[in-house]
Amino acid sequence: MQKTTKFTVLLVLLFNSFTVTAKTLDIDTLHLRLGMNGDFVESEDVKARVFGVGLGLFAEEKIDNNLILFLDINSSLETGSNDSVGTSAEFEPTENVNLNSAGLRYNISSLEFQFGALNLGQYNSPLLVTSTPFVAASQQWGKKLYLKAIQAIPSNNKLTRRIGSVDSGNPVFVMETIGLDLGESFKFNLEASHFAFSNLSSEVAKVSKEFGNSVSGIGEASEFNYGFKGYNVYSQVSYSSDDSFEIGLAGQYLINNEAPEKRNKAFLARPFLKLGDLRIELEAFEGQTDASPAFYNSKYYGHNNVKGNSLKLGWDNGIVQSSVKYIKSEIIESNLVQNDTEIVVFNLEREYEI
Repeated sequence: MQKTTKFTVLLVLLFNSFTVTAKTLDIDTLHLRLGMNGDFVESEDVKARVFGVGLGLFAEEKIDNNLILFLDINSSLETGSNDSVGTSAEFEPTENVNLNSAGLRYNISSLEFQFGALNLGQYNSPLLVTSTPFVAASQQWGKKLYLKAIQAIPSNNKLTRRIGSVDSGNPVFVMETIGLDLGESFKFNLEASHFAFSNLSSEVAKVSKEFGNSVSGIGEASEFNYGFKGYNVYSQVSYSSDDSFEIGLAGQYLINNEAPEKRNKAFLARPFLKLGDLRIELEAFEGQTDASPAFYNSKYYGHNNVKGNSLKLGWDNGIVQSSVKYIKSEIIESNLVQNDTEIVVFNLEREYEI
């Protein structure tokens, strides 16, 4: 209790001092977020009940007309219980400060360059990479019709704290994308990407084995049976008559060319409906054993070797955002380390513009 109290006081002082400094220095954009969250997980090998509160900060500062410095951090104070048979304990309550993204963005004409800790949530592809920062450089040309690419080092602090240590090695992740973004009332967005992981470590392979990947060896001798190089497609189409109504469909399709048939594909389909401040989403998803390295994709979809459905209810009145999501996943191929799982996730957040 004493440790938590000291940690909370430190965070409050940090955010207060940063806010005062930001006002004094006239930072261009500064937003604070205050929220709470909960994870309730039930399966034969994982039983977790976690509640947490968080403080977040987003800031941008123009160094000149073309160069912008950006920062997005979030503190998390969680409590609860986690009874896990495996070694990963990814739903274990934590107390830490996470870097969501930070770096430099340079714009000139229709070109944009970014460098720093870049968040992979921008690709809306949780079956490949979840919303976490990679040390990376990215480039984008164009707005409506665009090309973009990212070169990244995928081992990072957030995943290290969440799952386990990452041993020696120089892992690399690259992705090249062609995209199309059109419309106002009728919107259409499509991104088709080629991706590749290389030099993934034995520690990443060992943890990924618990999450459904095909892995040979044990301990430091662990290695993936297949490589990871292929194609990822994300698309969303929607229609809205005004701010109070929207209907649409979003989805992801993933294929790993390095793995054999019936092991190399993943998909997610999400129809949604917005009525006033209420948003309703349904999902169907499936991730075969070796569609992607399980260490880097979303725990809420069960990583790999799973299929399932979810229902999400969200509320956003422009001031407060909240949601409750129920996810049920089933194992595709029986093994000794995975089981059918049910998860309930809730979030409540308010943002303050300073």
